[in-house]
Amino acid sequence: MRLKESLTWVIVILVVLSVFGIVTGTENNLEEGPSNLLSINSNEEDTVELEIILDEYQMFDESTGTDDTDEEITMTMKKDMGTTGYITENGISWYSYYEGLSVSEQRDQPVMVYFYTDSCGYCKMMEDETFTEPEVQEKSLDIVFVKVDANAERGLASKYDITGVPTTVFIDSNENILRKEVGFMDADQLITVINDVISNYDVEENGEASSEDVPRWVEGDYWHYNRTEKEEKSVSYTMRVSSEEEVVDIDGTRFECYMVNYTWVVDGVPEMETHFYTTDDLSLVGEITEEGTYAYSPPVNNMDFPLEVGKEWTSSYIIWKESENGGTWELVTSEPIELRFNIEGREIVNVPAGTFETYIINMTQADDYGSGDYVLNYYAPVVNNMVMIENFQTGGLTYREELMEYNLEEREEAVVDEYDLTIHIDGNGTVEVNGQEVEDGWRITYEENTDVNLEAILDSGQYLDKWTGEVPAGEEDEEITVTMDQDRDITAHFGDGDPDYSDDEEDEGNGIPWWILPITAVIVIALVLVIFFTKKKGKDQENQQPTRQLSLQQQPSQEPPFGQKTQMEKLEELKEMEDKGLISQEEFERKKEEILDQY
Repeated sequence: MRLKESLTWVIVILVVLSVFGIVTGTENNLEEGPSNLLSINSNEEDTVELEIILDEYQMFDESTGTDDTDEEITMTMKKDMGTTGYITENGISWYSYYEGLSVSEQRDQPVMVYFYTDSCGYCKMMEDETFTEPEVQEKSLDIVFVKVDANAERGLASKYDITGVPTTVFIDSNENILRKEVGFMDADQLITVINDVISNYDVEENGEASSEDVPRWVEGDYWHYNRTEKEEKSVSYTMRVSSEEEVVDIDGTRFECYMVNYTWVVDGVPEMETHFYTTDDLSLVGEITEEGTYAYSPPVNNMDFPLEVGKEWTSSYIIWKESENGGTWELVTSEPIELRFNIEGREIVNVPAGTFETYIINMTQADDYGSGDYVLNYYAPVVNNMVMIENFQTGGLTYREELMEYNLEEREEAVVDEYDLTIHIDGNGTVEVNGQEVEDGWRITYEENTDVNLEAILDSGQYLDKWTGEVPAGEEDEEITVTMDQDRDITAHFGDGDPDYSDDEEDEGNGIPWWILPITAVIVIALVLVIFFTKKKGKDQENQQPTRQLSLQQQPSQEPPFGQKTQMEKLEELKEMEDKGLISQEEFERKKEEILDQY
């Protein structure tokens, strides 16, 4: 009886505790899941208490989805109510890659993807020195921080062509690369880069040029500059694209051009000019000014795309001016003018319009080379134009032009087809894609016409049997190249042992089919016999006459029966008949044999 009562009380206590736990949610320890989201399932109108437990050197950043901002919160569950807790390290909320993309889309902020490895010394320095700075930590409010182990996430490392760590890649929520920095950065360097990415993020989102390719100008684009001169003269001007489809004829050569209107304001006095730039490389074809109409032959190539640090080029041209009466052209320069250009490097430049990463293009007139007269043009791909121009003469800087503001009209984004590459591995070998080892089932997306290098890596005692799938015709070697003009599913088949031997068809000992040896022996013997008899017949024919004479001389003498001719006499008589042509050689031989047989 007592046992029954005891069991009853135990059941009652367990039920009460269970109900209490479900209603309050107290002391439920939540594990951090793969998505880094802390979650618990509760019924609607249930009351749940959440508490963030911090380890040493950690701080609670925020809890979104509720108005309560304390580390311990209480709420009544309602439909579609969600809460996310972020545990931060050194004051920065780090996200996994795909969660970071989701947060980027929600916040409309760029993503900083920091690639590292546990064995990287400079990575450790960045984590101990750079990410611990308060100024860097504050940037986590403006940009999404993502941390990726390059060894553990080789697919992502290959996607962004990570060849060394630390490497920091800035992307948008669609995984478009905004900027890439390789190597260690201290706090100041990282903050400068982050500020530049953030300031240009809206422009990047609108699809404007962000590469070193030839930019495309659109009607309505404009750039406003202010010039600061040594003489303190007030000069400003605005470039505005007024047409994208002008055709200019220079000495019989037609150029498709942008027409750009310049509005100069010098000491408050406006002046108008019109310049024509080729659409394929932005070379200056001609200009219309108050002084007249000028043409440049050939066009002046101020920039040679694609831009690369260390690149050098020259542009030689002559200047023509249209006569006042029109219809004829007069030569302005008797000798060609030669300009020399070289890209000295890249530099982040701060101007009133913002902070931009630029290419520094040094321009020097050949006649002034070495004199100290030159111009530095700072070209920023993100604005499709110069953001600063500095003019130097022997006495130093004479003027500086800075971009004050600009506007790039909305572009229709070009649709770039993309195709998937999937790699399968059959056997014990390994495959590298563009130098990066991948696993079976690895998959990545490439833009159309991207060339991808695949290499089968063989261990000792292995061989590549074949590639199968969407492999280009003729590609059978261990290293092949595929062009991504379609989805490609490719399998590398590996085998163990020597690929030249086959158990079914070949002798296991020497690797030669069993039937090869006897056939080869028969052929060799036949050839030897043919050669032997051919030589023997030729030798017999050469020595036939001497042999007959020798046999006549060496025949042993025999005594014939009485009244018959001797053997020698018959042979001499037979020989005489042959010599006179009375019998043929064949008949001579035959009768000679008959005579010899008789005796």
